[in-house]
This record gives sequence, structure tokens and C-alpha cells, in this order.
Amino acid sequence: MERWTREEPQPLILKRIISLAKDTAAVIDEHIIGSVPLNLKGLFATSVSGLHDVIIRIRGRHMVKRKVVNRKVVEGPLPVLDYDPVTEYVKILRCNFSSIALFFYNKYAGDMIGVVWKPAAFTPRDSKISGCLHRTKGADNLLTVNVEAVLEDFAVLGHGIVRDVRKNWSTASDENNQENGG
Repeated sequence: MERWTREEPQPLILKRIISLAKDTAAVIDEHIIGSVPLNLKGLFATSVSGLHDVIIRIRGRHMVKRKVVNRKVVEGPLPVLDYDPVTEYVKILRCNFSSIALFFYNKYAGDMIGVVWKPAAFTPRDSKISGCLHRTKGADNLLTVNVEAVLEDFAVLGHGIVRDVRKNWSTASDENNQENGG
């Protein structure tokens, strides 16, 4: 019972579960009603475009290839076992940015990491040393999340693994820049 009385699961996680369930129901409906063959991979995969605030695209060569090797003799260099650089990168992201974002990665079916900002992270805070991580001084001397620096940190921490980091949303400063022709 304690599991459901804490702040878990977070509303953002519940939103993702609901979206996944709706997408799964739609795929099953298409199969039952129409003559569309059932794509089992499509049951548990969601489109990243609408669900995530930031998309981190991964270079293909760093994706772990899931295949069974039938040969007993290995020619050439020995294969590396139990090493997944993208999963390690996601662990680093969660360790460093869990106060401001949630990270979603499917190591079996994706070349992207979805990032969802925690809404509470964007509430301006009083200037305190303990609360300045990932923040910059904004209006009225309040601290706000420094989105551009965080996105740059995502790329730097994933050097060699990350192809690019794309915002899937706009901030107030982006809108102001567009209005001013910037």
C-alpha cells in the first residue's frame, strides 16, 4: 500500500502509460476491424514526437545489436559482452538531471532517448546555493532552469554517442526571440 501513497508513480509516468495504452488499443482495433496484419512490435512502441519535450538521437553504431550467434568459433576480435553504452549514458543522465527531467529509452526498439521536463522544475525559485543546480538567474533575481545549458550538457555527456539533441517544445525566451526577429 505504501507504494501508492508516496509520490510514485509520477503523473508524467502515468500520462505516458495512458498514451501507450491508447496507442496499443488503436493498433489492436485496426487489426480486428480492418485487414491490417497485427504488428506486435507496434503494440509497445509510441511515437516520440508528441510525448517528449526533448529528443536525444543516438548514433546507430552505438545501438546494441540483439542477435544470436550460432557459431562456436569466433574469428577476429572477441565480441564485447554485457556492455551497452547508451544504457550507461541514460544512467548518467538520470543521475545528473533527475531533479528536472525524466528520461525514456527502449534499448530493444529505439535510437532515441525521450526527455520530459518535470513541471515543478520550471517554477522560479529564490536564489539559494542549494537550489542553483542547472539554473540561471532570471527576472526578479529568481532562479530558472537554464534549458540551453542543460541541452548542451546532454550533448557533452554523450560525446561520441549522441547524434543530436532537439527541442520538441518552445520556451518563453524562444518565443520572445522569434517575435523580435532573432
